[in-house]
Amino acid sequence: MSDLAMYIHTVFEELRTWPPLLTAVVAGIIVVIATWWLRPIYLKSRQRDRDKLRELKDLWDKSLAGDKESRRLARQELLKQVGKVFTWVTIFLGSGLVIYAWASNVAENTSSELRTGYQEYIDTVDEGKDILRWRTLRKLPGTVCDDGPVRDMERSMSETICSLESEGNSGIYQSCMAKRGWLTNRCEKSGDECVRIQAGNECCSHGEFETQPENISIRCMEMEKEERAIARWELICELRAQIEGKHKARHEIDGILITSRSYQACMLEQGWHTTLCAVGEDHCNEIEYLESLCVSNVRNVLEHGHGIYKPLYCLGREYSPSLDPIKEVPPMN
Repeated sequence: MSDLAMYIHTVFEELRTWPPLLTAVVAGIIVVIATWWLRPIYLKSRQRDRDKLRELKDLWDKSLAGDKESRRLARQELLKQVGKVFTWVTIFLGSGLVIYAWASNVAENTSSELRTGYQEYIDTVDEGKDILRWRTLRKLPGTVCDDGPVRDMERSMSETICSLESEGNSGIYQSCMAKRGWLTNRCEKSGDECVRIQAGNECCSHGEFETQPENISIRCMEMEKEERAIARWELICELRAQIEGKHKARHEIDGILITSRSYQACMLEQGWHTTLCAVGEDHCNEIEYLESLCVSNVRNVLEHGHGIYKPLYCLGREYSPSLDPIKEVPPMN
């Protein structure tokens, strides 16, 4: 952006911050001084214009009356004076066109540079939001309480062990499975998921039982409570972080940084460690960031292209954005 355009815009924006009374007083003083200084120049200019108009009128009268030689000389002088006026008008109009073309080019270049700068700023803000996605580390990951291969293997082992310990007694089998956190139901039809209970000599069957998929052990019940607590504190810490980022930030990037660190600190206070995660990862909580009106104006300008200078003043008041790296706090062993 050109220094002249930036200077003019900055001066006008600074004037907007002045109190109305002070602005009126300063404007009045400027008008009085300008009037006092320009009045003699204006009076001399008017006198010259009157003299020139009187001279042209005399030449016109002489070109119409008198002898032939006098009319010829008057007409020559009149044409000379008109030619001078025409030359000055041409120079004035040409200078105006050159200045207009230059100003248009400066305005176009300034607009293009501003748009490029705005886009780079918005890209920086959007990239900075990568530190607003956190995953809470669960205390017992990948256990029998989670749906997956560990649970399937544990259920299969429990069915085998309890089948051997029951020695054909269906009650002992169900009790054994319950102690391990598995509830069982009698199978109405035989299938691959049904376990047949029969005596050791395999003479007779005492029924077939199907194991329910969820494990209801004390450990899993505690994990369920932890999941609800994590969800609750993720919401609480997100709200706290949003308030911290909005009221303590010096500029937009600073607000994102404060929001991210406040969330991490809040979760640590409750005993949960967090780690940065990417979009689409499981259990990834993305903190909603409330952008300032200034950034909203920049996005609006980039989208619609109107009021290119509108966000310049608020952005100029921000500190130079710099995103400090986030250091994750490692979980304690």
